[in-house]
Amino acid sequence: MEKAFYRATLWYAKVKGEISSSKLTTMLLSIAEKLRETLNIKIYRVGLERAGRLAEALEAGALTWCPNLKNWLKQPNYVFWLGLTTLSSPLTNPGKS
Repeated sequence: MEKAFYRATLWYAKVKGEISSSKLTTMLLSIAEKLRETLNIKIYRVGLERAGRLAEALEAGALTWCPNLKNWLKQPNYVFWLGLTTLSSPLTNPGKS
């Protein structure tokens, strides 16, 4: 729905020349930010969130069985892998079928 609204307002701006409503401009900027986020950025962002939760568990002593985890959480490839597995897993991503 947002994508259609975005396209319609772009068409309107092209035909009429300008959008002067500050409320409409704010809505468009919000939608543009969502559209600009690439899949890789989303995967990495989710990976960073999960890495943060794992780091907290590591600090609490819950993950003493994996001494290398602290170093892995600093590796961009591992963080990306965490995000990818989080988004692709039906257990951690219940909205996906």
